[in-house]
Amino acid sequence: MRIIEETLAPGAVVTEIARRHGISTSLVFTWRRRARLASVVSAGPKLRWRQACQR
Repeated sequence: MRIIEETLAPGAVVTEIARRHGISTSLVFTWRRRARLASVVSAGPKLRWRQACQR
């Protein structure tokens, strides 16, 4: 979770963060996507509906 949080900081560069931790950039993006989906699911149907409408 700490790595994901690092990538969300203003000006963060995912490639640099991944390199620093010795993992692939694609893995970091996968973790970010899964974390985002998990937060939307746990927030419930109203939030999901709102986000879908904003796309």
